[in-house]
Amino acid sequence: MSPSDEGTSILEDALGLITEYEEKFKDLHEKLGKALDVVKETEESKGAEIRKLRESNATMTSRLKDIEDQMGKLSKTYQELVGRRTEAVDVRELLAIYVTLLEEVFEGRPHAKILWLLHGKKATMTRVEINNTSGVQPAIVLKSIHDLANAGLINYNENTQELSVKRRLY
Repeated sequence: MSPSDEGTSILEDALGLITEYEEKFKDLHEKLGKALDVVKETEESKGAEIRKLRESNATMTSRLKDIEDQMGKLSKTYQELVGRRTEAVDVRELLAIYVTLLEEVFEGRPHAKILWLLHGKKATMTRVEINNTSGVQPAIVLKSIHDLANAGLINYNENTQELSVKRRLY
């Protein structure tokens, strides 16, 4: 083999290697592009999840603030009744007092159950529906309805026996 044939052979081999490496480079470039696309999609979905979590957090924070405001109003009312405006009232103590009054003194379970039912999906219910869904004796339901109507919390039509809340508490 002559030196020029040998040089040509080396150049052809080198050209073959270059072509082979170019194909491998293109293949790696495509794989890298696909991997980058997957990373971008993952980042976008995680970003959406983070946004949803932040929105949920903001909603819960707002609800907590509303509850704190209502508890502050309740505490203020209690303080006015007792005449001790300067003392801070622990919310747990106040709730314990109100729960005890509702359950033991005023027998408020049927009252609370009726208000809870009226704050559900159905804004207006009949006395018969309340009797059937509350699990409370009909006479107690009727007395509780009158108590709530006299307290100005519900509207009760004795002719149609329909009741609804005057204003939503929550």
